[in-house]
Amino acid sequence: TYSSQYSCMVATGYKSNVRYDTESWLISPAVELESGTFSFNEAGNYFTTTDNFNKYATVKISTDDGATWSDLSITRGATGTNFTFADATATLGEYVDESVRIAFVYKSSTSENLAGTWEIKNVTIY
Repeated sequence: TYSSQYSCMVATGYKSNVRYDTESWLISPAVELESGTFSFNEAGNYFTTTDNFNKYATVKISTDDGATWSDLSITRGATGTNFTFADATATLGEYVDESVRIAFVYKSSTSENLAGTWEIKNVTIY
């Protein structure tokens, strides 16, 4: 959901002291890429480790209007263990002159007792 309090998108599987199994996708409209750089600011907390953050807060790309998705390799500054916003980037050179959709995919897991919170803002494709 969008948080007007923090001016960003927020995903979490935690509410009222309960962790839930969730999967949430925030998908962009189709974008015709004229160049190959993608960036955004993100913060994550309560993922307990950076590995968990990378596992449960991912970014994907589709070139066929969302029929299939591929993981994007993201260079991240955020650790998933505090609410400090940091830059994240990906190179999209192989997709230049294509129409793409980008998805931010959040998951949480009761079996792993993990329901972090992921915040995203300032998404730019240039």
